[in-house]
Amino acid sequence: MIPFAFVNERGNLREIIYNCVVFIPFGLLLNVNFKRANFWRKLAFVFVFGLTVEIAQFVFAIGATDITDLITNTFGGFLGLILYDLSNKYINNEKLDRFIVVVGIILLVLFILLRILFFNVRYQSVH
Repeated sequence: MIPFAFVNERGNLREIIYNCVVFIPFGLLLNVNFKRANFWRKLAFVFVFGLTVEIAQFVFAIGATDITDLITNTFGGFLGLILYDLSNKYINNEKLDRFIVVVGIILLVLFILLRILFFNVRYQSVH
């Protein structure tokens, strides 16, 4: 499990970007729902959630377990946390939270549909 071992391949670079983008709304929504938790606790939660997803993929042989996915998912959550903090300096807290929830739901539905309709899941061979 060498992180980013396949970065030179075009399709895999796209997958890295998708993994980051998918977790940005997760970081944003963590800030909406867990206001009292500090930044590092929220980032740790993003990491543990990503790790849980990767472990589930391994256990159930769905998709491919990859350290690069864990790193890029965590980075995407990090970007979401930072984006919220930056936006919160310029936008009213309640309006920002409402906007993030609505956009987050829309993006979640779109990503699920895109995943189902256009992107194949890589299955591991079980021996």
